[in-house]
Amino acid sequence: MTLEFYYHPQSPFSQSVWMILNELNIDYKRTLIDLFREEQKSESYRDINPLKKVPAIVDGNLKLAESRAIALYLCSKYEPVTKKNKLYPIDEESVAKMNMAIFRNCDNVNTVLKYMNGEAVYLGKAAGPLAELFPRVKAILTEMNESLSTSEYFWGEHLTLLDFFALNATCILSMAGFEDWHNYPNLERWMDTMEKLSYYEECYAKPLELNVQMFRGFCQKASAALSEQNNKED
Repeated sequence: MTLEFYYHPQSPFSQSVWMILNELNIDYKRTLIDLFREEQKSESYRDINPLKKVPAIVDGNLKLAESRAIALYLCSKYEPVTKKNKLYPIDEESVAKMNMAIFRNCDNVNTVLKYMNGEAVYLGKAAGPLAELFPRVKAILTEMNESLSTSEYFWGEHLTLLDFFALNATCILSMAGFEDWHNYPNLERWMDTMEKLSYYEECYAKPLELNVQMFRGFCQKASAALSEQNNKED
């Protein structure tokens, strides 16, 4: 039975799972859940993911949501035990250390999301990210840059799940208008390496371009509306 992948291409968390499916050469069928039409709230999709979010998968009788949980499952089931450069390790010590890094990444992404201020921007209540949170974002970028100071990837010299999760942070920051990657040369070099993946353009680059345009459009619209409101109040 073919694995079913429910996603939206502009969802950074969908993008991570999408790339992992391709990296592992898993046979899958993808179904677009149109977030802009709120299809994630439909009764049929709630049966797959009661949390009403993307991504999700259905693999046989298993219905699974949360991108990191999906990623761990895909590696556990579909990545050959004999594969040399594994996306997710199997020995206990390496698993423990990678899990620690995965949880740390989750905290970092949540911090970037708070900085982005997306909900307020999309509701027209703010014209951009929260500048007061940018020092915390800079600390995360410094941490990521230092993590890459002695290796090509986030877990040594080969691609792992951590690299796909790290793209969540860079994607969201790019959506928020961040462009100063040159201040973090190791991170910029890693991003150039990730661009060489055969599925990168479809699963990440093209959706990111749409996200950047969309977020900038909402920022400009909110800025104009807030300016007009201030003028009326004056």
